[in-house]
Amino acid sequence: MAPADRAEILRINAASGPGVVALDGAEFDRLCSLGGTHLAAEAGAGALAGYALAFAHGCAYDGEEFNYFRAHLHRPFLYVDQLAVDPARKRSGVGAALYAALIDRAKAQRLELLCCEVNTTPPNPVSLQFHLRLGFIVAGNGDTLDGRRIAFLTRSV
Repeated sequence: MAPADRAEILRINAASGPGVVALDGAEFDRLCSLGGTHLAAEAGAGALAGYALAFAHGCAYDGEEFNYFRAHLHRPFLYVDQLAVDPARKRSGVGAALYAALIDRAKAQRLELLCCEVNTTPPNPVSLQFHLRLGFIVAGNGDTLDGRRIAFLTRSV
């Protein structure tokens, strides 16, 4: 991910709700400033096909769902805060390719698990099935402060 990708990432994020939490420029910049593993999938001609924002277990990130994993997992992990694909490129393999790249990064950092969450209220069954096909398992369920119900997912890397 490069600074020049910012506008495209915010565009994809805005088009991907409610499956991902909406980001404004300030929050995106804050997340990027925390470090982490942030990836952009190129679609050619300066356009992006998708992006991922992820944080290792020891990062200073303060997200509610991240803190759940930090409290409940006793193995080093990479938490995927957001992974979104341009709606025009859904079901084209972009999401799976981003996850494959995240798994490679997690292995290189000697992390053992990949973690994320999927909304169950509002329901996001397509995303849940996608993650299950990639080998994730439901490790728990919970309610967030912003009123969502989520499934916590993990998979070994």
